[in-house]
Amino acid sequence: MIRILSTLVLFLISVSVCSQNFEIGGRTGANITKLNYASSNTTSLVRPIIAMNAEYHLSPRWSLDGTLGFAGKGGGDFEEGDKLYTGIDDFKTTLDYATITILIRYYLKKESNLKPFLTFGPGISYIISAKQLEFDIINDLRSRFEISSIFGIGLNQEFNNNFSIELLGGVDRGWSKIIRAQNESLFNLSFWIAIGIKKRL
Repeated sequence: MIRILSTLVLFLISVSVCSQNFEIGGRTGANITKLNYASSNTTSLVRPIIAMNAEYHLSPRWSLDGTLGFAGKGGGDFEEGDKLYTGIDDFKTTLDYATITILIRYYLKKESNLKPFLTFGPGISYIISAKQLEFDIINDLRSRFEISSIFGIGLNQEFNNNFSIELLGGVDRGWSKIIRAQNESLFNLSFWIAIGIKKRL
């Protein structure tokens, strides 16, 4: 799956380099992230995100936005009852992912330099580092791949020199069971915010 999505991103770049409908750029921001499932929830951690992105405009309102990047996920202490049960305070699980997303973007305005938009689609991630209490746990994970659903909103400001700046944020809900905790499998849930810059080719 990750190979297919990587090929799709590279295909969009290769077929669109000479197109005025194509933009490339980068973005950075933060994940407010935790691990949860049913009764076992962790408190939130703030982890970094960084990505290169390419956007191909299908029409004045619709586009495809592909990214390749890094995202920090995981969670902090369990809820109070769990901390008393384990006897451990300052319990942190940090998960570092290489990420690929292919998102559909819908602009709410067609003819404007300041354009709000909605974005949604799938993401696939692969764990490159996993630590719990600073110990490496990557070989103990239930899965090193994660499939997620991403939803977001944003605002794009376009300038006359073909550059644009955008602010965006949303939710990244993982569907893959990553870690087993107290007989339950935990998944990632992240609220993210990012700022980016792009140039139209």
